[in-house]
Amino acid sequence: MARPSNTDERRAQIVAALMRVMAVHGYEGATVARVAREAGLASGLVHYHFASKADILVALVDGIAGRAAARIAGRLEQAETPAGRVEAVIDAMLARGGDEDLDAVRCWSLIGAEAVKNADVRRLYGRFVTSLTERLSALLVDACHEAGRSARDVEPVAVALVAMIEGYFALAAAVPRIVPIGSAAAMARAAVRGFVAAQPSLRRRSA
Repeated sequence: MARPSNTDERRAQIVAALMRVMAVHGYEGATVARVAREAGLASGLVHYHFASKADILVALVDGIAGRAAARIAGRLEQAETPAGRVEAVIDAMLARGGDEDLDAVRCWSLIGAEAVKNADVRRLYGRFVTSLTERLSALLVDACHEAGRSARDVEPVAVALVAMIEGYFALAAAVPRIVPIGSAAAMARAAVRGFVAAQPSLRRRSA
C-alpha cells in the first residue's frame, strides 16, 4: 500500500486538530490559530492546505461519517439475526465499547447546527443521516417479519430512532453527566423491542 503523501498527512493532522478544538471550544471558538496550535503547525500552513475553516469542517464531517459507517459495517458483520442487526447499528452509534470517539460525538452534535448554515456540511450530514435512517428502516422490517409481525409505520420509527441517537449525542456534548454510562444504547434497543412487540401478528391476520 502506498504511503500517504505529505499533503494528505498534513490535511489529516489539521482535521484531527479541528475535531479536538471543537470538542472543547465549539465551532465558533475553533479559530484557525487555535487549530494550528493544536496541530503543531503555523497558521499559514493551515491556510495552505485549506482555503477556510469551513473547508476543514467539511473534511471533518466526511471523516466522522466515514468512520461511523465503518463502525456500523464492522458490527453488522458480527450480527446473526435481523433483530441482532438492528441492535448492531444502534450499538455502533451509541454503545461504549472501547472503540468510541467522544470528541467525534461532541463534534457531531455541533455539526448538525452548522449544517443549517453551510450547504456543503448539510449535504454530507444529510447524506449520512438519510443513509442511517434508510438502513434502520430496512432492518426493522426484517426484524418484524422475523418475529412474525407486521412492519407497519416502520419509516417514522426509523426516523425516531435516528432522532434519539442525535439527541443522545447532543446531551453527551452539552450535559455529559446526565446520561448514565451504557444507558443510551440500552434504551434505544428497548424502544426497538417495544415497537416490534406492538406490531400486529402476521399469523393472526392470515388466519
